[in-house]
Amino acid sequence: MHYVRRGKRGALRSVICAISNWKPGSEPDYLTQLTAGARERARERGYLFSPETIAAGVVANPEALRRKLRSRGVQGVLFLPMSPPVDLAGLLDWSDLSVVAASLSVLGPEMNRVAPNHFANTLRLFREMAARGYRRIGLVVDVEQDRRTNRGFSAAALSFGWHEAEERVVPLVWKGDLVAAIRPWFRKEKPDLVVTTSEHLVRACAAALGVPVNGAVGFASTNVRPGPGGRNPIAGIDEMPREIGASAVDLLASLIERRARGLPK
Repeated sequence: MHYVRRGKRGALRSVICAISNWKPGSEPDYLTQLTAGARERARERGYLFSPETIAAGVVANPEALRRKLRSRGVQGVLFLPMSPPVDLAGLLDWSDLSVVAASLSVLGPEMNRVAPNHFANTLRLFREMAARGYRRIGLVVDVEQDRRTNRGFSAAALSFGWHEAEERVVPLVWKGDLVAAIRPWFRKEKPDLVVTTSEHLVRACAAALGVPVNGAVGFASTNVRPGPGGRNPIAGIDEMPREIGASAVDLLASLIERRARGLPK
């Protein structure tokens, strides 16, 4: 508030290192938006935001990464969404750092997290669509995406189907060729609405089935970006990734400023 009243930005406090394992240029829109929100909030709070990309699997040289962070003066580490999900328990000496994950895809170690409630969001989406008259609502989700979110998508679909749906549809948790997986599932389950996890995947499912997005079969996504006027041609949930990123930095900054180091007990 002191800097707000003075109309000046605060002096640089420290360095926040944001770590991800997505190859540069391959990041999905959700990650891009989350990172932008985190970067902007770090700037507002006077922190230098330093991204770092690690290999998709186990880090080949953890000691080199430790030296790099020490040389930059990093006090806080923000873990961004990972693909594939990865356990980073042995990556760093956590006792010297404040740590927050902006995703459930960091499988270990256990740390403070800021992430969408995928189960609650998906359940709400199913309920909203049922209120609009859809009776057979089916989920289509990539097995890795479901794993990255702690099975929140498939758990919500199963819960809705078991406890609330007029007609139960078995979710499709697929791996490999989408066309080979979705066509027999669609013929067997006969959904009148297909729910999936991104706008891109909505269009891929429609193309695989040979039907229009806004045709007799409905489509919805657990992650859509509002367009002009807050609308989107694809129904769904806005997971607000920029706010997720900003909130994660707020939490991390509070840990740094309180000198709360190491993993939470």
